[in-house]
Amino acid sequence: MRWVLTLLSLVFASGAGAQTISGRVYDQTGAVVSGARVVLLEDFNKITETKSGEKGEFSFRQLKPGTYQVQVKQPRFQIFQQLMSLEENQNAQVYAVLNVARAETEVT
Repeated sequence: MRWVLTLLSLVFASGAGAQTISGRVYDQTGAVVSGARVVLLEDFNKITETKSGEKGEFSFRQLKPGTYQVQVKQPRFQIFQQLMSLEENQNAQVYAVLNVARAETEVT
C-alpha cells in the first residue's frame, strides 16, 4: 500500500509545472502563417522562441505559473503581442492575427 501512495505522489508531482501556451498564427484574411517567429517573454525577458508550423501552430510547454508575453513576428506584418497570466495547471490558447504593415512612402 505504501508503494502505491509513493507512486501516486510521483505521478502528481510530475504534473507540476505542466502549464502550456499554444496557438496558431493567421493573417488578416484568415490564412495560416507558417514560419512566423514566436517569442515567449517573462518579465520582459525572452525565455524561448519557436516558429509556427505548417498549419500555423506553435506551443510552449512545461511553463511555471506566472505572467507571460507572446510576440509573433513576420516580415511585412505588424508585430502581434499578447500578455497573459497562467495559474497552476492552466493552459492558454493564443490566436495571433497578423495585420499587414503599412508601407511608408516619402515623396520628395
